[in-house]
Parts: sequence; C-alpha cells; structure tokens
Amino acid sequence: MGYLSKGYYTICLSSVLSSVSFVILIMLFFETELEQLIFLGINISIICIQACGIVLCVIGYRKHETIESLSLLLGVALTGLLVTWASFIIQMVSYYVYFSKPYEKLMLMRETVEFDAYVAWAIKGIIGLISGLIFITKLILRKPKQVITNK
Repeated sequence: MGYLSKGYYTICLSSVLSSVSFVILIMLFFETELEQLIFLGINISIICIQACGIVLCVIGYRKHETIESLSLLLGVALTGLLVTWASFIIQMVSYYVYFSKPYEKLMLMRETVEFDAYVAWAIKGIIGLISGLIFITKLILRKPKQVITNK
C-alpha cells in the first residue's frame, strides 16, 4: 500500500473516528464543565490526523502513485461518507453561529474554549470537504486499468 492509499484511508476514516468519539464523549461528558475542552482536544487531534493524511497524499501524488486495491464502489462510498460528514459539520457550526440568538453569540465570544471548539469543528469540516471534493475529482478522472493480453 503506497503513500496515496494510506493518506486516502486516513482522511476518509477520520470521519468515522470523529463520529465515534463524538458519540462516546456525548454519552460521557454531556452538560459538564469539561465538555467543550474535551471536544476541542478531540477536534485538534482529528485535524492533525487529517493533516497527516494530506501529507501522505501529497507524497503519493508526487510519486505518481495510484490508490491501490480500491474498487470504484468503495471509493465512492468512502468519499461520499467524507463529504456528507464534512457538510454536516459545516452546516452544524454555521447554523449555531448564524442562527442563534444575539445573546448566545455574545456568550460564545466570551467563552474562548467554546469559541475555539467551534472554530476547530469548522476547520475539521472544511478540510474534510475539500479533501472529499479532491478525491471525487481524482476518482472521476482516473484512468481505467489497461488489460494486457498475450497473443
């Protein structure tokens, strides 16, 4: 498995890791003082994982690798999951920031940890969305495998 494949799987599966950790943390720390701080830490960790995946993809692109052992159906499913997840994250953050009541926005600005957590959510979603769109383009533009026949 080359660098490009490892980077692709790292970025796509970061959405699954983020979702699972979000559900677990909601069950354990919902409505506690540590909730936003823990979410901030998890979001920064996921952003670092996504950044590592991007670095692996760039190394793989520079070496002209292809995503190995990836069927078109699996590629579309993983990339679709990544784009859907990232779109949901961006929609959630924008809904809270733009459509909340004015006093809630002021409270958000006063609480630096909560504000940083929402910024980390937005960055994580934007990285996922851009990566997903690049992967979709790469999947659409990929060349079919050449079949070698011996005569």
